[in-house]
Amino acid sequence: MEAEKEEVRKRRHHRCNSIPEVGGCSMENILTLSTQEREVGLGLQEREVKLEVEQLPLIGNTVRLKGEFRDFPEAGSMEGQLFDPDNVVLKIYTNRKQLGDDIIPERIDKGRYQYDYVIPYDVSGYLYFEFCGKVADKPVLGRAGLERLWV
Repeated sequence: MEAEKEEVRKRRHHRCNSIPEVGGCSMENILTLSTQEREVGLGLQEREVKLEVEQLPLIGNTVRLKGEFRDFPEAGSMEGQLFDPDNVVLKIYTNRKQLGDDIIPERIDKGRYQYDYVIPYDVSGYLYFEFCGKVADKPVLGRAGLERLWV
């Protein structure tokens, strides 16, 4: 029995000598943990509809309402390319109610539309106009307000 114990001791000593020493000849495992995170960059891109009113919106005057449709900007670009959405219409609102029917604006160039509109006498408050269309059955629109003036 003494001989067997001596043999086990020699084997342990041999194994300890073959493993780099860490705090003596112990058989400790050293575990190092590190954390890596994946970064998720979030951003919002939208198609842009620029709106403009030419002329002063005097009651009874004709103004030109303009809408310009731009796609999502390319990487490194501030503006997207002009594009033509499907079924472009102009809507006029007052107090969140649409005045009249949808209006088909005139296409003046790729992505650019306009309509000559007479500011009505019989409507009070602000008027709002909206150019809208669809891209892949998803709406794209721009909305702006104008104050009717009596000067």
